[in-house]
Amino acid sequence: MTSEGEKDALEEIVKVINRRGHAGMFARGGPITKEMVEIGVAKEWARSIEREFGLVISDVSNAANDPPDCYASISSRTIGIEITELVNGDVLRQISQGKNANSLFEQQLWNLERFTREINKRLDEKYEKYKKQKTSVDVLVIHTDEDFLSPRDIENWLREAKFLPREGIQNAYLLRTYFPGYREWWPVFKLYGQLT
Repeated sequence: MTSEGEKDALEEIVKVINRRGHAGMFARGGPITKEMVEIGVAKEWARSIEREFGLVISDVSNAANDPPDCYASISSRTIGIEITELVNGDVLRQISQGKNANSLFEQQLWNLERFTREINKRLDEKYEKYKKQKTSVDVLVIHTDEDFLSPRDIENWLREAKFLPREGIQNAYLLRTYFPGYREWWPVFKLYGQLT
């Protein structure tokens, strides 16, 4: 049986997700902190990497200083993991201004051109950040909960879309939230790098 305190916390989490109105899995606010989202994404990425690529990543933990957002161990060495979200910011803005997500259907759709542009935009933003800070990360995980960004489309688009390595980002992956009928784990896609 759920205690009154647990019920209140769950209700608050549901409110935060519903308030976002789009790609709610990574909503933040109230009891959901940035650090909670980052560690959750990093742990799901580690599970998916093991299932998809056979790499065992352990000891995932939040980092005290950003970047990176998290640390983990692979082959007895520590790696830094940076987390960033791929989400349609325009849709989020319109929802926050009172529009219903259902009325924004066409704006939520993805194609090869948009996918390539938005991934490159995230890579470029992080490259600029690390260049300015004179730092680097071992892994960049771009995560998404975009409803209309299917893993099957991603697979097909990655045959055509090319993502050049960015200085300061040794490896880059795209992590999609669980998608029924695709895999038993969150779909993960290598954009570039040779993580071993």
